[in-house]
Amino acid sequence: MRLVTDSPYSIDRSKVGLGFVEVLFALVVGKILEPISWHGTAAIPWPARTQLILAAVVTLTSWVGYHNSINRPQFKITFMNWPLAQSVIDILLVADYWLLATSAQTNMKAKPSASPQAILVLAAFVLYLLWDLVGWKIGSSRSYAQLRDADNPWVFRPWRLAVTAGGVVAAAVTTGIALAIDSTAMAVIVMNIVLIGEVLAYRWLKETKPAPAGA
Repeated sequence: MRLVTDSPYSIDRSKVGLGFVEVLFALVVGKILEPISWHGTAAIPWPARTQLILAAVVTLTSWVGYHNSINRPQFKITFMNWPLAQSVIDILLVADYWLLATSAQTNMKAKPSASPQAILVLAAFVLYLLWDLVGWKIGSSRSYAQLRDADNPWVFRPWRLAVTAGGVVAAAVTTGIALAIDSTAMAVIVMNIVLIGEVLAYRWLKETKPAPAGA
C-alpha cells in the first residue's frame, strides 16, 4: 500500500507557528509588567525604568512588524524546511525579548550597567537579519511562490534587507560603546534612550518605501 503524505510545500491552515509565537509574545509582555506589579513604579530606579521601556518597545514593535510582514510564517512546518528555520528564529527572538525584560536592574542596590541590554538588542538585530534572509529564501523559491495568493505576490525588497543590515551595524557600535564606558546611572539611561531610538528608527525605515529610480 502506498502511503500518502502531505507535500512539504503547503499553506499552514492551522497557523501552528503563528499561534505559538503569539503566546510567547504575551508571556514576555507579562514579564515586562511584573516588576511594576511587585514593586510599583516609584520603587523602580530610573535606569531600570528605561530598561523596561526598552524591552517593551522592542517587544511591541517586533510584534507589530511580525504581523505586518508578508514573509511571516504561513507555510507548513516540516522537518527540515525553511519555514521551520524561520519559526526557530521567531522563538529565539522572543527568548531574547524575555532576557531583555528579565535583565532590568530593578534592585535599587544593584550597580547599573548598560552592557546587557545593548548585547541583547544586538542579538535581536542579528536574528532579524537571519529572519530576513530566510524569508528571502522562502520567497524566492518557486515551490512556495506558486502557493501565494495572486493578490499577495512575494516581491524582493532589497531596501528592507539593507535597513536590517544597517541596524546590525548601529547596534554593534552602540554595544561597543556600552562595553567601553563606565556605567553610571545616567550613562545607562542615555544608552537605553539611544537603543530605543535605534529600534524605532529601524521599524520606521523598514516600512518606508524608497522612491523609484528617476523619480
